[in-house]
Amino acid sequence: MRPVICVLCCLWFGSPAAAQAPSDTVRVQAGPLGEPVGTAPVPWEFSRLVARHHPPAPIYPPLARLANVQGTVLLRLTIGVKGGVERAQALEGPALLRGAAEAFLGSWIFQPVTIDGQPARVQCDLQVPFHLTDMPASESGTVPSKVVFQVMQKPLDGAATLPLEQLQAEIQALLDRSGLRQVEASEAAPRDTFHVKLEIQTVRVGADLYLCQTSERCSLWADRELAANEPGKPQRIGFLGHVVGQKGEGQFQELLRATVRRTLAELLVSTPRPSAPKTAQGSVAASTPKTPPAAPTGKAVDFDFSQIRVKYQPPAPPYPTSAKMHRVQGTVVIELVVDPEGLVSRAEALEGPGPLLLTAIGYALDWKFQPALLNGMPQYARFKLTMPFRLR
Repeated sequence: MRPVICVLCCLWFGSPAAAQAPSDTVRVQAGPLGEPVGTAPVPWEFSRLVARHHPPAPIYPPLARLANVQGTVLLRLTIGVKGGVERAQALEGPALLRGAAEAFLGSWIFQPVTIDGQPARVQCDLQVPFHLTDMPASESGTVPSKVVFQVMQKPLDGAATLPLEQLQAEIQALLDRSGLRQVEASEAAPRDTFHVKLEIQTVRVGADLYLCQTSERCSLWADRELAANEPGKPQRIGFLGHVVGQKGEGQFQELLRATVRRTLAELLVSTPRPSAPKTAQGSVAASTPKTPPAAPTGKAVDFDFSQIRVKYQPPAPPYPTSAKMHRVQGTVVIELVVDPEGLVSRAEALEGPGPLLLTAIGYALDWKFQPALLNGMPQYARFKLTMPFRLR
């Protein structure tokens, strides 16, 4: 497994070194450590707070206007003893709207909450709606009409690439839906043109492991040189991408095309989380079910992990070096497609910190399971595997 992990980590950050292995799927660390119990925030209802100051409305992100994305963001606020917002964390909602919602609530100031006569830290959940029809006229008239696409394919070790005509067909499908006109850089205007950079990395590891990673960066042409969004301010750059892998070369090019299609589509369609948890007020954020990729052969049947019996769990891989250096940890959710013999044929990262995804994909592809049965017959099975990575 170590040579595989080395190649995976090189794709993202560079060559790895031996490090503390992540936790397995049984030993899950429950919550952050190091916070004194007495300072833990107290659950509170947002309707009971008194706001001293807040901006009139959140700024609609220009990238969301490009995507025609609207919806509701579920936020969790942590408010300090002096009434300032210590943290505004988006838990649910369209990815292109979360940063704007966090920046909007992060600037609020509240009347301090007292419990038994003492100032208290409190935590509450609330929903921030975004509607395209609510945009001020001055904003609604600034939607760019042109886009410059910059596409790079980076195959390693003889991995397949997507033919240019297929790649252009996927881009054209995006343009047809958005109404944008593709232009050359010489025709771009600072505020009237979007810049989209799409990178497609493919790699063959050994004889039968094939990986694909897509990454997409979108901004206004005027912001094309920016490297990152500014904390606490509306997003000026959008980052999207997918990581998938499969055993065997069969249909890998179709998997590559489907992955590129989904990455491009996220410019127009927001990506829902796998589930929609209830808010503190009891309402449920709406979401559209994610369309899973086609199974490599036959039709995959959805199972819960509790219905699947593990035949072999490989040793935990080394912790990615750069993730360890930058203290990156978190939970990666992988969607697996397992063939009727119980072998993993495909794996896709659904969520988790970027520096951990490639390692998680390579690790997931080495699992083996008992065949999944439906009416006594082995099936192609699709289910989710959760992998917590914890630094110790």
